Amino acid sequence: MFNPDTILIPVEIDVDDFGWLPTALQFARRVTADVHFLYVNDPQAGYRHPTLYADDLEEKIRAAVDAKEFKGLKVDFATTKGGLEGRVKAYCNEHKIDMIVTGHKHHSRFYGSIFDTSDEEIIDAVEIPVLVIPK
Repeated sequence: MFNPDTILIPVEIDVDDFGWLPTALQFARRVTADVHFLYVNDPQAGYRHPTLYADDLEEKIRAAVDAKEFKGLKVDFATTKGGLEGRVKAYCNEHKIDMIVTGHKHHSRFYGSIFDTSDEEIIDAVEIPVLVIPK
């Protein structure tokens, strides 16, 4: 059976709904995996947070998720700049990530017919399992 040692959770900090994160952390705890949170400041999005640091990301995530969800987990927080799929792939290689867990972003059919979602960009870029948790 596949049992990941290190899980990456890429997050979009411009959203206020992190309701899927407790499920992601419960999964990580169940498989006893280390967790990495990553925010990619993408140039296509206009570098919305040019001075965002890992401490800022940690503060935002910990404010959105009950502290008990982090119990027993080794967690790292990181930020980077660049294209989403390229930076996620590089981070996975650098940190020996075994699996990505992400929350699904729901878009209208019209939006989906014109643009790829960030979920699809990540799935297309990496060659490791991706678990997508619905809202």
